[in-house]
Amino acid sequence: MSDYYDMLTGHAFGNYRELLGDVTFYPCMGVWLSHVRNRKANLSQGRYPDENYAREIMQLLSIGLYELEQDGRTKTTQEGELIPTYDNETIRTLARLFTGFRYAHPTITNSLFTARNYTEPMMIRHQEHDNNLNYTDEPGAPAEKRIFGVALQPLPSPLTDQACIDEIHAGLDVIAGHDNVAPFICHLLIQRLVKSNPSRAYLSRVTRVFNDNGQGVRGDLQAVTKAILLDPELFRGQLVLRRQRPDRLVVIPQGTESSRLREPLLRVTSMIRALKPSSDYPQGYMMLPAGIEADIGQHPYRSPTVFNFYLPNYQPPGSLIGYQPSSRIPSDALYAPEFQILTAVTANRTSNRFRVFCRNQYVQYTLFSRSADNINLQCRISFDLSDELQLAENMSTVPELIKRFDLLLCNGTLSDASRAAILQAVQEVTGNSTGSRIPEYRLEQILLAILISPDCVIEE
Repeated sequence: MSDYYDMLTGHAFGNYRELLGDVTFYPCMGVWLSHVRNRKANLSQGRYPDENYAREIMQLLSIGLYELEQDGRTKTTQEGELIPTYDNETIRTLARLFTGFRYAHPTITNSLFTARNYTEPMMIRHQEHDNNLNYTDEPGAPAEKRIFGVALQPLPSPLTDQACIDEIHAGLDVIAGHDNVAPFICHLLIQRLVKSNPSRAYLSRVTRVFNDNGQGVRGDLQAVTKAILLDPELFRGQLVLRRQRPDRLVVIPQGTESSRLREPLLRVTSMIRALKPSSDYPQGYMMLPAGIEADIGQHPYRSPTVFNFYLPNYQPPGSLIGYQPSSRIPSDALYAPEFQILTAVTANRTSNRFRVFCRNQYVQYTLFSRSADNINLQCRISFDLSDELQLAENMSTVPELIKRFDLLLCNGTLSDASRAAILQAVQEVTGNSTGSRIPEYRLEQILLAILISPDCVIEE
């Protein structure tokens, strides 16, 4: 798995088409979507190619379910119905294309069932790749594969492994060249990097860069990422005003369409980064092992399905009372993907976990434990809050402490109402309830209150 994610990282600023090719040939994806050892049809045995990857490469990795305009709006028929991007015949054709994959092996070439190899790209056994002959019970079937109206070149005879690989890449070229790829992929990237509901103009500007980076290159992910992060709409989520007496900057959030819910894992990691962390693990790693999944409902690289932890078009149940989405966004509704994993249980457990972090002033998890050998390997990530503790010594400096945490954890968006409520709560702290730990208790409560506040949880 680490090798698979290293491959993805290596393509982060590369080309989309090259990424799609490496994902297709990667054994982890071959296992997840079951096209490793996928065999061509054998009608006498009632066997047809597996359609899993054929369907998901379109639905999840390239074009989505419905045809889109370049600004993200869905295309419709004259009757107002959505237009599907593919049909069952397209899936069947791609299923035939993605046949013959096997695990890489240095010496064995005459078998589809070689030993598992999860770190090298899959190879092709041409004897099990669909050769366009005898694959269907329909008479007069063409000896070619046609994808989105594009006919792939007929395969040579005799067939070779390389010819099969070339045909697969030709099919990937057709998929990657589909008009839907730019708006579909760019919308997902904006959702993950900036906001849940980008405007049509924002998406148009980014898809334009996806289609042509200015040098005639399509799918340049580095240029796309730059376009996303430097677009003017990125900065419209916050209005920054300069105030005097005293001199200061005031940050005003701009509303629902400019925001998104932070993933619980990002809430934890942003907290750690903000509090001057250090690790006692020998190699100095700041790792968050599997134990955190039970605490916050999420764990790095452990999505339960290929659909990620949540759907990109998820909408929480119920209506936004008194709120009407503007015409600037591509659809008539707002999406909030991360809310799919915010349940009563995860909200409660995550808040409790933040309380423990604030009280202990460290994050600690067991990496490996085996009682028989008396092994209990743990990683502790400690916070340095010495400067903040000094500000908690006196109520006169507590507003400065709140301001510091606001900047570090909320990007300066803490509302006046939240600020006043926190200040009032710590003013009521007395020695009777905390003993001699009044400054420490103030610090703990202020940090916790800000971490679980809507101003921190909703990212503007």
